[in-house]
Amino acid sequence: MWRLFFLFVFGLTRAELNPTNPCAPCTTCTSFAKELNVYDMTWTTSDYNDICITPKIILIHDTVSNGGLETIQALHVEKLSVQYIVDQKGAIFQQVADVHRAWHAGYGSWRDVTDVNTHSVGIEVVNSGWDPYPAAQLQGLFDTRLTPAEQKKILVDGSIGSASEIGTVQADLERYGYNYLKMEKGKWDQNTQLNMEAFNRHFVPEVFELEKDGKRNPDNKRWYQLSQERLQKLLK
Repeated sequence: MWRLFFLFVFGLTRAELNPTNPCAPCTTCTSFAKELNVYDMTWTTSDYNDICITPKIILIHDTVSNGGLETIQALHVEKLSVQYIVDQKGAIFQQVADVHRAWHAGYGSWRDVTDVNTHSVGIEVVNSGWDPYPAAQLQGLFDTRLTPAEQKKILVDGSIGSASEIGTVQADLERYGYNYLKMEKGKWDQNTQLNMEAFNRHFVPEVFELEKDGKRNPDNKRWYQLSQERLQKLLK
């Protein structure tokens, strides 16, 4: 039923991995914004490993099925899973968190990678097997392209980003309604950091670290590549 569609191989630095060690506590992609067409379906499966992965490959399959929910059910029956499913309308379902090891590549290998599941992000593209791929679906597939390393690329913080770049992010945040705390244009002031933190908390849970014992994580106040992409999509 499942046929390989294509794959991308990224030249990322190989990281040391001990598969017996669980990931550090992290958030999962929740149904934080239906306007982004990302839906949390992580509750539908236990067919994955709760261990850290080091992605070098994006492995894309087509499903030979009729819809996203049908695909999820078929994966469940077969004891399989992927990180993402993209349906014909471009809606994106997250079945397994990016940082966890999904079961989609079997015992496959690629070049020097002998355990593809541990070194890949799996994406199912819903398709009958012969129909052309709609433009909306291809856009949805494009939207899943960021690896965890790229998602956490810092664009703006106290030492990165010019006054102009900070000012642009501030203006876009204000356009979307983050104007209750007034920001000093082009300055990395406290209100700017708090507005970025509030946006990341709501719209970018993949990079947001929950507070422990009331202590706020300064990393949450940075502006990431994924923060920028989410905000720009919301502003369209």
